[in-house]
Amino acid sequence: MFQTIQFDVNVMALLLVSNLLLWEYCYFAQQYENECDLLYLTLNDLPWYNWDIRNQKILHMILMNTQHALAIKSIGSHSANNQIITMTYREVYAFVTFFCTVTRRT
Repeated sequence: MFQTIQFDVNVMALLLVSNLLLWEYCYFAQQYENECDLLYLTLNDLPWYNWDIRNQKILHMILMNTQHALAIKSIGSHSANNQIITMTYREVYAFVTFFCTVTRRT
């Protein structure tokens, strides 16, 4: 019985740590994506029409490079953001619900 309790505690600790790591990874990736969007919007609000041509061209080049927000990718082409963590929590909840239902029937 003691081994079963210790196993359950180990599994819970593993789930807690993995949950924390997933949340941190996705949270900071989302923050990074938000800051990239904010940078683009801030650059768009600059009073570029008062600048000389050389600086306008530099701003134009920067705007073209920041037009698409940078994103941290994981699992191939999926962006790590709030959508990924929500989908993961939904799938884990479905798995736990299924597992509890199956074990209660037997």
